[in-house]
Amino acid sequence: MFQCYQIVLSSAIILIVFWVGQATYAAEENEYEHQLVLPGAELPSGHEPVALDEKLEVDRELSEIDTDERLKFRLENALNTYSEEELVKFVDMDIGDYYKRRVLMTLADIYEKQESPSRLIGVYEKFIESFTNDKDLPTIYLKLGIMYREIGASKLALAKFYNVLNVALNVPVYEIKDYQQVSHRAQLEIAETFFEMGAYDQATRFYNRLLRLDLQDSDYERVMFKNAYTTYLNENYPEAIVSLRSFLNRYPSSELSPESRYLLSDSYSRLNDPKAAMKETLQLLESESKNASANPAVWQYWQQRTGNQLANQFYNESNFMDALIIYQAMHNLSEDPHWKWPILYQIGLCFEKLGMKPKAIEAYQSLNSATESLPEDIELDATLSSIKEMAVWRLERLELDLDMEFDLQKILQN
Repeated sequence: MFQCYQIVLSSAIILIVFWVGQATYAAEENEYEHQLVLPGAELPSGHEPVALDEKLEVDRELSEIDTDERLKFRLENALNTYSEEELVKFVDMDIGDYYKRRVLMTLADIYEKQESPSRLIGVYEKFIESFTNDKDLPTIYLKLGIMYREIGASKLALAKFYNVLNVALNVPVYEIKDYQQVSHRAQLEIAETFFEMGAYDQATRFYNRLLRLDLQDSDYERVMFKNAYTTYLNENYPEAIVSLRSFLNRYPSSELSPESRYLLSDSYSRLNDPKAAMKETLQLLESESKNASANPAVWQYWQQRTGNQLANQFYNESNFMDALIIYQAMHNLSEDPHWKWPILYQIGLCFEKLGMKPKAIEAYQSLNSATESLPEDIELDATLSSIKEMAVWRLERLELDLDMEFDLQKILQN
């Protein structure tokens, strides 16, 4: 008996926590309620929800579907054949909830396959108006929110996502577990919408809450990264470093790992810690993750961007030795001349600045060899031609300088 009481008490606590959480979101929705506009008012030109064509409606005298077998046969045929032209005729008719629901959901399926968001929005808005207590309303609100966001109507999108959360206040106890997944997704989409709007404080608040939920691992990975990213965008670099390190420790082979390493390196740079920034950059450049081979383009992009940014920063600060180390780690990332030639040229410049002329000559000679071995069918554009000319000029000048130094040394020895 005591165990039964414990189970009942635990269930009651879970329900209270869930409903309190939903009530919190409902209260937060009020922050944006005064900003919301009527559906369609915020949509860009050409994306307004399309009113279903009333000109195609069936004669009103045939509106009683249950008493007219011909009309019922015609409707069933339209549903079975996915006839858009026929189905829109029944939208505003008195055909009963059963058939009305089937017509709207079939039209929604048609417009989704046609990739017609404006018509799909119109159908879903009609569905919400017609079926205020339907079991599929949370999912439809969620889809509407995503579509509104995709066409730039961020405030309308937020309103729909909050609608998903508000439905929870009336969900029966036995359905709460099934509803939690769509509720979590709505919270994630709210955070993503705030993120896209540049409202990073609000986005961070939602990402932090999501980290406390029982999410699927793929969603948790995404939330954990975005939480660290919004902290970085809010210029809270010390906390961003902690969050990014936590993410990299948990998901070292994630597709988001190289971008996280870039953000980590940049955070250290902004905190004026070049050694730590260099360490993170070199670790990224030397990474051989499974994902690096599975998605090489993504890894290469972040390796190139991270290395190039820090190496150029070191060079501009006259820190030629650290710049050289990074340039040398980068030059084999790609065989594309537009990448390799500028890197070789920068390596030569660093050696020059460090007074290591023979090494500089070696770098410029490597660049010249690359230009001579270029396939004949590839023409040099203005950038590559300029790099080639500068490398040749610097090579000739350095060789002349070395010859003069050698001659001077012989004279001094004699």
